[in-house]
Amino acid sequence: MANNSFDIRTYLLHPGKKITFFEPVLADLDSYFIPVDDALRIEPLLAAFDERHISGFIHLSYWGESILDATYYDYIDQWWGYLLDMIEKVRRDREAESTMPDQPIRLSFKLVGGDQLAFSISADGGRHFVLPAAEFLCVLAGEAEHFFATMLRYWSGNESYEHYLAKALRLRSELSCR
Repeated sequence: MANNSFDIRTYLLHPGKKITFFEPVLADLDSYFIPVDDALRIEPLLAAFDERHISGFIHLSYWGESILDATYYDYIDQWWGYLLDMIEKVRRDREAESTMPDQPIRLSFKLVGGDQLAFSISADGGRHFVLPAAEFLCVLAGEAEHFFATMLRYWSGNESYEHYLAKALRLRSELSCR
């Protein structure tokens, strides 16, 4: 999903691929990762996925500057759940922290000023971004909604996906997202 300033998309790790070194992956992303909404490529592979442990990554950029990419791959459904929890917490407490599901990478959100959000990632010596809070949170909640709705098309009846889809919809409504 893209808007004028943010570009955000979710990718699933191809079920036949294992990552041991990242150089070959970065040189050939298309053979390792599949866009979550590429049903033509994903549906024939559904039986090969382990529905409990689906890896993937979130591509996120702001005005063309990369924030998240394939180097931050993890259990993607859990990661989206953590991000929704962070949205909820930052709205309530003005700050939120979490680690990625299976990597020792800390993420933090902190509301600063009237309408800005500081997003920090502990990896790569620490990365910090100051983003428009309302727009960023809406973009995250919107892509989470898209992700969980798409995953439910592949694996209908998954209670965790249903829970997080409902949470994304609720947060988008509370944030007054378009």
